Amino acid sequence: MPTMDSSGLVAKLKTHFATSGKQKAVIGLSGGVDSALVFKLCADALGGSNVHAFYLPYFEDADDRRQTQAWAKHLDAHYDVYSIKKPVDALCEAAGKWDDVSRGNFMARVRMSLLYFHARQHQALVVGTGNKSELKTGYFTKYGDGGVDVLPIGGLYKTQVWQMARDIGVPPYFIDKAPSAGLWEGQTDEAELGIAYKELDELLQLLESKPNDAVKKFGEEKVKLVLERMRLGEHKLKMPPIL
Repeated sequence: MPTMDSSGLVAKLKTHFATSGKQKAVIGLSGGVDSALVFKLCADALGGSNVHAFYLPYFEDADDRRQTQAWAKHLDAHYDVYSIKKPVDALCEAAGKWDDVSRGNFMARVRMSLLYFHARQHQALVVGTGNKSELKTGYFTKYGDGGVDVLPIGGLYKTQVWQMARDIGVPPYFIDKAPSAGLWEGQTDEAELGIAYKELDELLQLLESKPNDAVKKFGEEKVKLVLERMRLGEHKLKMPPIL
């Protein structure tokens, strides 16, 4: 997989913000590599003082909180913490019936609402942290973490995200930890997806260029799994149809 140059993304971010008439960015900083990388790209493009990070936990994680705060301080950016547990629990209670996935959707949408509230306060854009692997497989919450103004790393596969993060000095803490959306205790992206990101990225690329080779290398079962995820998640990438 080709390596990616961060300078191109920084330049695109500068242009996008200039065109939008905004000078500030709001971002949800989760403790994972995607948000840590996007945070760095935004700080490089706009200056740290124009970037406001929000750590919005449901499950308290002292290490994530400490590391995200340290990363924000290193980038001379603003940083705030708000627990989303009370509003999420209230929504679950109001719904009357919920499971881990539905609660996870509430979590993502509460975070989105808070980010847009603060974006309005700061006259900023909400910068998303989704990568290409997630977008293509629909691995995000519609109107949750998918509800953003711009997606700087939406053209990067997860494996490219890891590489770029290493290249531009994102701390190892964010790079080395198991990817997780933090939707429930012990949840990991790869367990939920049913495939490791390294395999997923290669499979997705083969499906674009040599679909027969994808089946030969990964087998029909994995290819079927990924194609079904892509089919079910396709609507998330489109505007609602006007009938």
